This record gives sequence, C-alpha cells and structure tokens, in this order.
Amino acid sequence: MTAALTLLQVTDRPIADIAFQVAYSSASRFSARFKRRFGFLPALVRGELDA
Repeated sequence: MTAALTLLQVTDRPIADIAFQVAYSSASRFSARFKRRFGFLPALVRGELDA
C-alpha cells in the first residue's frame, strides 16, 4: 500500500492501473483496502474528491 500511495503521488497513471501494479485485480477492492489502511480514498490523493 505504501508503494501505491507513492505512485498516486508521483504519477498520473489511472488508479485502476496502480491497483493492478500492486496486485489487486479490482480497483474497487483496492480503494476499499487503501481507505482501511490510510483512512482516505485513493482519489483524494489525486484531488478527485473533497475531504
């Protein structure tokens, strides 16, 4: 998940691509696990959601 966070911060790759790169076949499952780990959704890192 730390690698995913870094990729979200330093690349503009789609969240689904990053999910796949860190071994998730489902972007929604990845987002749920990411939120459980960090307390916020991956889209928030990208500024796609309001806090």
